[in-house]
Amino acid sequence: MFPDERKGCLDVQLLKKLDLNAARMEETDGAPDALFFYQLLLPICDTKWNGIVDDPRMSFYPQVTRCSNTYASYELGLGGDYGHHFKTLSSPEILKWDGSVVKDGVRGGSKGAMMLRFDKRSNDSAFDKEITDSFTRTRWLEIKRVIKLNNNISAPKKGMPGYNPAYKYDFLYKCLVYNVNALTKYADLDGCGDESTWGNGGFGIDIIGYLKNKPVTRGGQTDIFGDVFHIRPRAYLHWHRQCDFHFGQQGRSEVYMICENLKSLTLAGKSKNPFRPVPIYREKPHMTWDNFFSGDSIMQYCVDEGFPMTMTCRRDRLPGQMPSKHLCKEKTGNPQARAARFNNPIVAVNDCEMGCRMQLTSFQSMSSCNFIHVNALNSCQLYADTKERGRKEEKRRWAIEMYEGRDLYLKTYGAIDRLDHYIKNCNMGYRCALSLIAY
Repeated sequence: MFPDERKGCLDVQLLKKLDLNAARMEETDGAPDALFFYQLLLPICDTKWNGIVDDPRMSFYPQVTRCSNTYASYELGLGGDYGHHFKTLSSPEILKWDGSVVKDGVRGGSKGAMMLRFDKRSNDSAFDKEITDSFTRTRWLEIKRVIKLNNNISAPKKGMPGYNPAYKYDFLYKCLVYNVNALTKYADLDGCGDESTWGNGGFGIDIIGYLKNKPVTRGGQTDIFGDVFHIRPRAYLHWHRQCDFHFGQQGRSEVYMICENLKSLTLAGKSKNPFRPVPIYREKPHMTWDNFFSGDSIMQYCVDEGFPMTMTCRRDRLPGQMPSKHLCKEKTGNPQARAARFNNPIVAVNDCEMGCRMQLTSFQSMSSCNFIHVNALNSCQLYADTKERGRKEEKRRWAIEMYEGRDLYLKTYGAIDRLDHYIKNCNMGYRCALSLIAY
């Protein structure tokens, strides 16, 4: 189902120019050089002055340093003739500050009580010597007070043209995704998109609100699209009230804006990166989304633009142009009817213009397990597959019925959920009066 030629790869020649070698992959302790790989995505030095010719990456820490020092001196008035002495921040110092938050998560997370890491009492197990050797408690709080990912002075405010409610933390996403694409030679031709939520009980205009059917009841959300075979985000979208409801509903509009962002990665000479005129997508990628994003309007958009698509399709979002006589929507009244299914998958095909084909597949009578596709299936037949659960001695295997539409979705839809799971296990966080969501 997934030939090797559909899998992507990084730009080997560029990585060699950035000094990636065997020693970086495995140091004397057997582990890779973590700081080297970290600065590949979030550069510590200014990429314009690091001595590497045509370095395509976007600088991160120099920009954060400039924004933080500007905020401290211009808006807070620190470092003047009055008040306490203030030492300007540097990129290495901010890097250590970020590292302290990571180290707190590695040790299990203090649930926001970061000051316990500076408690030097001998009987306090929360104390961390590496954090206290990097800076004092007061300096840590001082950096926390002024650190900024944006320039508040030049950023458009609410009501002004170009206003972005997520401007305070967008730069981290922007730099990370930009550099992942810059280091890529070819991206996977199979991708997955989904919403990633973050919790925040504070106040945020246009960006923080109540969330339905999510692990947290209040916060915000960001749509992420990334590779299926690798953990490499390709595009993102902060959803807020200022977003364009292009199709009238949130889910469909989110997919539309993600697809528009991906166009620059599929057209030769149209890349946002001036050093990479060759697109990282050899063709428009096949995308997988869940039923929150499905609907006639977004599927027609994919047909018009030539984006291959796979989505789950709810009973209330079945194709509107399909005659109702071909659909069975009656509720099952007994357990036997509820478990009934056909001997072969149900397939409905609509040959559209420009050689595109829209396909609706199901294994039951238009139940909740419907799948709708655009140029995603070559065949749809019944076959047996193996399902596995458990590990080692507890590992169990059994046969299940399967067909291509369902198999394609199950093998591609969990990439962003897996990314969320890894982030949750990091246990990173701290308490703050303002929303410093990126950290």
